[in-house]
Amino acid sequence: MERNPHIGQQFGANLKRLRRQKDMTQVELAIEANLEPSYMTKLENGKVEPKLSTIIALAEALGVSAGELVTL
Repeated sequence: MERNPHIGQQFGANLKRLRRQKDMTQVELAIEANLEPSYMTKLENGKVEPKLSTIIALAEALGVSAGELVTL
């Protein structure tokens, strides 16, 4: 199955928007979600697509539903 780059980019845009609304840095969110800060950069830039467990961890750290992160 071919990777759709728009999905990663949209997820990254949603992640960045929600993180900024919570007034968090990438490092702060990475720590809360138990992720590497460099991975956060890749996520926000649409370079990687997260696993379901990562989406859930990020949603919990941001206090939002997983659906808000993956909404296209």
